Amino acid sequence: NGTLTSGGLLSTTLVKDIYSGSSNSYPSNFVTYKNLVYFSATSGSTSKYELYATDGNDAWLAADLNGNSQSKPTQMTVLGDYL
Repeated sequence: NGTLTSGGLLSTTLVKDIYSGSSNSYPSNFVTYKNLVYFSATSGSTSKYELYATDGNDAWLAADLNGNSQSKPTQMTVLGDYL
């Protein structure tokens, strides 16, 4: 259902259910930057895809990049000290 998990094959645990319930948050476009993993997903509250981050213990909305419109960050990459 699009939940974000942490761990290996034998020790996978739920980090955060971004879109609670049986719906899918469709997490995608994962990139590691400064000890965090950034990705795009939808929480379902607005059906917009936004930029999320996780440290492996929790996940949160990192930025709403386009205000009232959908951001849908894709093709993220690290260039020097920038994401």
